[in-house]
Amino acid sequence: MRGERGRASIIAMTLLAGVPGTALAAAYTFTPVDGPFAGVTETDANGVNNSGQIVGVYFDASGGHAFLDNGGMFTTIVVPFTGATFPAANGINNAGLIVGKYSDADGLHGFVDSGGNFNPIDVTFDNVTGTFASGINSAGKIVGSFFDNTGEHGFVEEGGAFSQIDVPFAGVTATEANGINSAGQIVGTYNDRNGTHGFLDTGGMFIPIDVPFTGVLDTYAESISDSGQIVGFYSVGTAIHGFLDSGGAFTAIDVPFADPGTSSAAGINDLGQIVGAYGKGGQGHGLLADPAVVPEPPSLLLLAFALTAFVFPASRLRHLPW
Repeated sequence: MRGERGRASIIAMTLLAGVPGTALAAAYTFTPVDGPFAGVTETDANGVNNSGQIVGVYFDASGGHAFLDNGGMFTTIVVPFTGATFPAANGINNAGLIVGKYSDADGLHGFVDSGGNFNPIDVTFDNVTGTFASGINSAGKIVGSFFDNTGEHGFVEEGGAFSQIDVPFAGVTATEANGINSAGQIVGTYNDRNGTHGFLDTGGMFIPIDVPFTGVLDTYAESISDSGQIVGFYSVGTAIHGFLDSGGAFTAIDVPFADPGTSSAAGINDLGQIVGAYGKGGQGHGLLADPAVVPEPPSLLLLAFALTAFVFPASRLRHLPW
């Protein structure tokens, strides 16, 4: 009986895998996101909410600038603190609260922008030398990273109270928290002697995320939706590619009009829209990927289902170097 189950499963999976265009995965319509200002040399889209508002950073001769794209209407986000330079917007929640980072003479700081009202975010632990904010959920919980005399650590902030996040695996040398959903699940990256890996933290239970494709060197997990879909990017040699992780099923995300090996994913909302960046001709561009379900040929699906049911009665760059 075990052999019959194995054969039926292989037949079903083979039929489904043979559907043209990878029918079980989402197809996307890709739209460039470029800051429409004079002299812009690069745009990175970092976060998107359920209203389709996009935040990120664009670069020109004077450096980096945070932006909000509200349906194609771009606004430069100016952090109003004395001496603030090189701001970047990294995340936006459904209420429109924006988090990011900026620099000044004292170092690196996070910020939260609530309708133009800005508050700095600085982790309050001893010996902290820099803080940046990366993600915010619908309840206003913020995640990010900070530096101290022992290295880089993640944090979660709620109501002004900070908790440290360190991936508890052997040999970890740095942890970075990048995204948080409404359930409080956190994704990010960690480093060890084997390279960089993604992680999922569910209430203190950590699971590594490594893209399982041939030749992958490093995996970066950047954002998580309320349904648990995770996006990020991975490297193969010097090339980078975006990915979508849906419950352990990985799909590569490569912008079809980009230079090969220059696509990344940085944010995802609950509609499955993904933002990120890509390179073209030596210049960086932001991207918005809108999902569209590809219809599967019914005959193959029915046959695959029949075979399975017969055997199984009903019973789961931030700034990128272009």
